[in-house]
Amino acid sequence: MRLCVVEDEPLIAQRLKRFCSEILGLQLETIHVAERFDEARSYIAEHAIDLLLLDLKLARPCRF
Repeated sequence: MRLCVVEDEPLIAQRLKRFCSEILGLQLETIHVAERFDEARSYIAEHAIDLLLLDLKLARPCRF
């Protein structure tokens, strides 16, 4: 499984990364952590993912 996590709080991002690793174990192929929506969007444009964990209240507003 290929995951992308969008989280602007470093501590929460690391916890999510650790939890996903613990839960998915060997099923987890890659996990990419992005602090901003635009960073995640660029990553997703170039890499296939299976799951996106998105913080709905990012500190900075994003432009689509």
